[in-house]
Amino acid sequence: MSLNAKYFQGVSSAALHAACLSDYLADDPDLDLPCERFFALQKVATDAAWTLSAGADVARTDILQGAEVSEEVQRQRSAMRQLMEAAVTDETIAEACKAVWFMFAHPDTLADPALLDRAVAVNQRASRTS
Repeated sequence: MSLNAKYFQGVSSAALHAACLSDYLADDPDLDLPCERFFALQKVATDAAWTLSAGADVARTDILQGAEVSEEVQRQRSAMRQLMEAAVTDETIAEACKAVWFMFAHPDTLADPALLDRAVAVNQRASRTS
């Protein structure tokens, strides 16, 4: 796997991969058999790092000029805007975002409907008071 150094994921990703190997070996696997379980564990860490970097790259407007943006990407961007705006004033949302950025939590945790509802509510309150 290759990571973009600008996202500072190298050490975190390496630590997660080492933890995957440790978990796999702790179960005393038969090392003469294929290690599908290890690769399944490792896939979670790899997918998380890829989601973070690819998502940030896709959000760059200079890449998307003239490009068709799918509804799914539009929804993801809208949700991320809500979360980023709310994270400025809401500690719960800020902590959830930091956990993902520091690779302590999987990016999918930011798609939790309760978290997104909270972000929308925080932002609505803020817009009413401004």
